[in-house]
Amino acid sequence: MSRPALAQRLPALALAALLLPGCMKPIPGLILNQPPSVNFTLAPVSADPNDPVFYAYKVYWSGDDPDGRVDHFDYAIDPGPLDTAWVSTTRSEETLFFRSTTDDGKAGPVRHARDYHVLVLRAVDNQGAMSARKTRAFYSYTVAPSVEVVAPHPSGLLEVQVPPSFSVNWQGADPDGQIANRPVRYRIRLQPFDVTRDQWMLSDPDSLFRRERAAGFAGWDSTAGDTTFALYTNLTPRNHYLFLIVAVDEAGALSPLFSMNENMLRLECNPAATLGPRIHVFNSYLDFTYDSGGYTVDELRWIRLDAPAGQPIPFNWEAFASAGAHIERYRWGVDLASVADETPRSDEVHDYSHWSRGGALEQSCALAGLSPGLHLLYIEAKDNNGYASLGIVAVTLVVPTFANDLLVVNDTRFEVDKFLVPGRLDTYKGRWPSATELDTFLFARGGFPWRSTQDGSPDLRSPAGVFAGYAYDTLGTRLGREFPSLGVRLGDIGRYKHVVWMVDAIASSYQDVLGALPVTVLRYACSPGRASALGAYVQAGGSVWLMGGGAGTASIVGFNSNRNDDPNGQVYSNQQGELVPGRLMFDGAHWRSSFSATSALISFQRSPAAEAIAARPWSHADRWTGGEVHAPDYLKLPEEMRPRDPATDPIPPTRTARQGSLYYRTGYPCEYLIEPNVITEDVDPNPSPGHVTIASTLDTLYEGSSLLMLRSPAPTMTYYHGSGANRFVFTGFAPWDFRRDDAIALTDFVLQDIWGLTRQPVGRGLVRGGAAGQPGAAGVRAARGTATGRTGYE
Repeated sequence: MSRPALAQRLPALALAALLLPGCMKPIPGLILNQPPSVNFTLAPVSADPNDPVFYAYKVYWSGDDPDGRVDHFDYAIDPGPLDTAWVSTTRSEETLFFRSTTDDGKAGPVRHARDYHVLVLRAVDNQGAMSARKTRAFYSYTVAPSVEVVAPHPSGLLEVQVPPSFSVNWQGADPDGQIANRPVRYRIRLQPFDVTRDQWMLSDPDSLFRRERAAGFAGWDSTAGDTTFALYTNLTPRNHYLFLIVAVDEAGALSPLFSMNENMLRLECNPAATLGPRIHVFNSYLDFTYDSGGYTVDELRWIRLDAPAGQPIPFNWEAFASAGAHIERYRWGVDLASVADETPRSDEVHDYSHWSRGGALEQSCALAGLSPGLHLLYIEAKDNNGYASLGIVAVTLVVPTFANDLLVVNDTRFEVDKFLVPGRLDTYKGRWPSATELDTFLFARGGFPWRSTQDGSPDLRSPAGVFAGYAYDTLGTRLGREFPSLGVRLGDIGRYKHVVWMVDAIASSYQDVLGALPVTVLRYACSPGRASALGAYVQAGGSVWLMGGGAGTASIVGFNSNRNDDPNGQVYSNQQGELVPGRLMFDGAHWRSSFSATSALISFQRSPAAEAIAARPWSHADRWTGGEVHAPDYLKLPEEMRPRDPATDPIPPTRTARQGSLYYRTGYPCEYLIEPNVITEDVDPNPSPGHVTIASTLDTLYEGSSLLMLRSPAPTMTYYHGSGANRFVFTGFAPWDFRRDDAIALTDFVLQDIWGLTRQPVGRGLVRGGAAGQPGAAGVRAARGTATGRTGYE
């Protein structure tokens, strides 16, 4: 054989020799490629269903090739018996997601899913040789996602009434999601519901879930995880429907059940649900929500309101559409010739007499330049189905004259007189004072014979009341009106520069409009859906002293949320949406954090903060007068409000000697702040962008202390002197519960030192037969007179 022919055949012969063991030694330079090797360095190791691993797992491996290099790795998850879908990668680590769809069957608030998996790995070298396969078998684990329909909210008892076109909104969560904490997609379905044939779906939702899962949710729609609503149109009126939704997470797990209170929604297409949105109108002294939608100009749907003339009157509104609908447009107008007049405005800012341009965000206005008298504000809300509602606010603009100095509004509900037969007094059963006793304590002219005393002594003469010597009128609120707030209108109190409004603690709890214990006017007027004349008076610039131990509660209890209440007293908080703009305590007293009320053994001391101000008094510009307001001398306040005792305040002759426990109190009502409530404002008279003067505008005058208070000591009497209200004083206790001289000193301080009122030198000493002696209360229902002769007390 020639040398070239031998050279050509040599590789084949060498290969054959390699295949014949023991025949001959390998020829140098012809060594075969060695396969690589691969090993897991970190991977799931559990094959125990009771010890599952997470569904998203970071797997690490390493490879080696003795005669070359590893080119890449192949891995497969759950390979089949025939074809295997391999994934190639040059990396030595991967985050792998394993499907986990089978419910573990364990009951509990959090549902789990697990599945058995096999992970296969191999290495491939640069010549294509493959390593032996490495496998890991384990269970994967995931917390199942959840989904809840939020609007319309489902109910296990009632169907939701929806119009022919409606939307449904939901929210989902995936607590162990790796990419996002929400499901990756939702499966939804709206199906007809036969109220007879399909009742089993409601009584056995688990069977319905198993049926749909076994069918692979065939016929269901799918939507991405960032979509949280669906819109349905052209539903058939009077037909019933069932909306279903399930969530799917990254591991393929489903929200594992149907619930009538979460992801099953019973619907009825009802044209009656299309009466239109319910409108809510509110501002600083009005908060009204219509009970239903509707479009009529009937006076029965008017919201009546008194407001001060000569200043902008702000209004805000919103509307609540029928279930499944949403508000598409608002618009408003004032004193429209016709609500059907679609003539465009000539000027969007000043032309009130035509409908505004309108829009989804047009939810407020500020009326200015209107003449005193009655004006009608029309508010229209229209939903996406074309249904509209009309709200009408009948605003009577009043010009406060502030012609007189002082009005005292007695909004208490103390025990009435007790006469069984003419000339014989039935003994009082309640604590002092009764209605008449308080009347005499505050308003008696003094020196007149006491009537209806228990001992019948003819020489007893009543002392002058606490308010004796001031020019004041009085106004009672036990009028028996069907609408109590009509007894105190802005036109009534707007004739006075200053108003003292009194509500006792027990009266603040009354709710009946008519009856022996009627609701106070303050509570009635400050409840949802009503307008507060006192709130309008504050906005107009009137000065208020709100006091009595129940006034703060009466002004806000209609909006109380019991979620934050305490056994020792209800709590009114800004965080819970109770103490917010539009509430008298927020806008007037400027209590804007949180306050509570209780009745217990409480001591009341002059605040150290007030004493510090007395040492370094403040002064600042006054928006209300155009001049300056100065700190009063707080050292004129009694150091404490002292309890009555027989030595200083003998029991009045309207009570028997055995009724001492009804006169000498051991517990006192108290309304007090329970959180810090600092109010600061720019008090510079000529503010400019580069210059501000920040000062505190809320002073604490008294603090209450008790082991039963939620905070002790705590502010209970404050004085606000900023631009939001004109010298507003709030006292969370009843001055008449303490020593007579302390009640007089406190009253004089507010009326003289804060408000600057003057008093005639009328003696308010104790009179018995013309000499100092036993104090008491006159048995007279009418006010005993004032320095000016004006009367008005009931």
